[in-house]
Amino acid sequence: MEEPIWETTKIHAARVRQTAERGRALVDDLRYTLALSQRLVQASRALLKRSKDQDVAAEP
Repeated sequence: MEEPIWETTKIHAARVRQTAERGRALVDDLRYTLALSQRLVQASRALLKRSKDQDVAAEP
């Protein structure tokens, strides 16, 4: 026996919602990863600058 159309529609809607939720979670993860990467780049640049500044100050 075939499922009534509203049951099929309900199942499809649930799948669409689930896919949308997964998509939002993925976007959130990507935003977090990007922000973390940007902070790491900033910290690396700051350390490199500090290292260069100390080398210059240590030269006779």
